[in-house]
Amino acid sequence: MPNTIATLKKVIPIAFVIGAGMETFMCFTGFYDIVTHKEAERRMEMKNQIDQNRTKAKKLDIRFKN
Repeated sequence: MPNTIATLKKVIPIAFVIGAGMETFMCFTGFYDIVTHKEAERRMEMKNQIDQNRTKAKKLDIRFKN
């Protein structure tokens, strides 16, 4: 057990620094802006597809339980 604690005391700070570096890199490169935009596009596409399916179902007089 003491060996594990000593190892964790070395690994955790290194992992923290690497994670912080990756996060900083993603912020400065605009990664989150791109991901947010693409996710918004996917959600809009899904919403449009659902609306189209509802319109088709209404034309065919198909009813679904909510």
